[in-house]
Amino acid sequence: DNVPNECLKCLNKDWLRALLNILNSVWRNESVPQKWAQIKLKLIHKKGSLTDPNNYRGISILNGITKIFTGILYNRLLIWVEERKIIPNEQMGFRKGMGCRDCVFSLASAINLQLRHKRAKVFGIFVDFARAFDSVNHELLWKKLYSLGIGGKFLRVLINLYGAANFIISEGNNFSDSIPVTEGVLQGDILSPLLFSVFIYEIADHFAINNAPGISLTPNKELVCLLYADDLVVLSSSWLDAQRKLNLLFDYCEKNCLKVNTDKTFIVPFRKGGKLGKINQFVYCNKTITVVNKFTYLGVPLSSSGKFREASKHFVSKCASGKSAVLKILRNCKSDTWDTKCKLFDSLAESLLLYASEVWGPGYTDLLERGQLSFFKSLLHLPFNTPSSYVRSGTGRIHVKFRIFKRMIGWWNKLLLMTNEQIPKLCYNKLFQFIDNKNIPYNWCAFMSQYLAMIGAQDVWDNQDPESISRNYNRLLETFKNSLISNDIEAVTDSSFNVYYRNISALGKMEPYFGFTVHMNELRIVSQLRLASKKTPSLFLNGKKYLFSSSDPCQLCKSGEIDTLDHFLIYCPTLETFREKYLACYLLHQNTIVNLLAIDSEMKLNNIFMFVSNCLKLRRIINE
Repeated sequence: DNVPNECLKCLNKDWLRALLNILNSVWRNESVPQKWAQIKLKLIHKKGSLTDPNNYRGISILNGITKIFTGILYNRLLIWVEERKIIPNEQMGFRKGMGCRDCVFSLASAINLQLRHKRAKVFGIFVDFARAFDSVNHELLWKKLYSLGIGGKFLRVLINLYGAANFIISEGNNFSDSIPVTEGVLQGDILSPLLFSVFIYEIADHFAINNAPGISLTPNKELVCLLYADDLVVLSSSWLDAQRKLNLLFDYCEKNCLKVNTDKTFIVPFRKGGKLGKINQFVYCNKTITVVNKFTYLGVPLSSSGKFREASKHFVSKCASGKSAVLKILRNCKSDTWDTKCKLFDSLAESLLLYASEVWGPGYTDLLERGQLSFFKSLLHLPFNTPSSYVRSGTGRIHVKFRIFKRMIGWWNKLLLMTNEQIPKLCYNKLFQFIDNKNIPYNWCAFMSQYLAMIGAQDVWDNQDPESISRNYNRLLETFKNSLISNDIEAVTDSSFNVYYRNISALGKMEPYFGFTVHMNELRIVSQLRLASKKTPSLFLNGKKYLFSSSDPCQLCKSGEIDTLDHFLIYCPTLETFREKYLACYLLHQNTIVNLLAIDSEMKLNNIFMFVSNCLKLRRIINE
């Protein structure tokens, strides 16, 4: 309709009243205008042959007023189905207060709980429905809605909307003829995911009524499957159980006109360790299902061990890929504020490194910290053997463990506020029950308890009370942060990597010079000088690396003095002209590297940089 959403949001009272009258008229007459039901479809090529329609992703554009109308229908239907608990707790997609994290936590917890038993296995069947949303049979959907008690005007309006629905394919200024929507729910519409959830609402019961066992969470509840919209995973304890559930799934799909894409459906045999051994093939509709040792579920890689080391490596790798893009942005925009660089990394970490890390990250914080260290070492051109405590202390960063702990506190609070019918809460209760059981490969509760005990907050864990968490929230975070900072301070003071850094470091606070508005190269050189290795010092400037030595004589002055940074900065006679020009005022009373590298002004930073850059040029010329 070419009406921007912003225009609809800014309507005054008179126009809102007019819009309300239009919506009420459509509702009363049970007749949706033809234009309201028209969808513009833009096809985006994914990969492969341009002539194959399957290689395109359709982006649907609906009228704004249509979205308002279906939004009203959505709100009414949502209240109705939630009050009657029609959608099972196993379905966590597009539900208020739930998301991918709930599914990943529930699945990982259920698997690990089952693996506590001797020689236990869990066969996870990760099902890919072919065109799930696009293949919903309309007649079957209307029958299901009616059988659930959703009839009358609401159902008639819905049938009228879908009866009038059509789409045109847009390519530049060209449009195809109108094509009727004969199956599937409408794309780009808030109501569609809810309709799909209602369409497959009985899938969990289908397994239960056919006596298909699941993983026991309580005496009265077994977890057979989990859903996030159309992402289905079915859990089985043996080959026979898994094959039977594949057969039951086939029966369900046949009755509901759904198809499984067997090429994208996989089975992961979760186990504590060792080889799987020989098992028979898994078959669905006369097609073999592939068995794999890992599968990426809702963005999180799951390995057959039930642990998350592979997931951690995956996210560190993603962060490394994103790092290159962020560093390129920083080069192009020529940002000269340190705060901007930190905020960009924080955004990178939140989206790539720490996705759902409150669930899978507690046991792998040191591995994940590599993502942060790699970014700041690359940014400052620091050698990769620079100790992690030096990098964090020098830049004022906190170990990534703090971010994960903060996320875990929020997730823990949410878990405790859930009802005892919700799957994540049932899994949490079971993990809590077996917190001391060492046979569970990965117990989230054990990590949460350990973190709190580490900062003397065992009482908060023992209370298991959301109010206690909220009341102590700031104290917990501050104490945990201080604990991490203390660990870094201790590591710096005990380290032999650098003999002077402990005497010039702000120890736990960001160095003041990072607040100066200076060129990035100046921050790099000063950071490299302050954090340099005693044994193999080096400087990196303008794409060139300059090596110094703790054993070889200086090649500039031929005095026989060792080519250390100390000699380079303070004593080398060949560099005396530059030293007099840039550093003399800082070396009047104490000719020490500690005194020189204690940066207290922007001018001092600039002068040190000018000295170093000029001396490195001379060094390069002489050595060449």
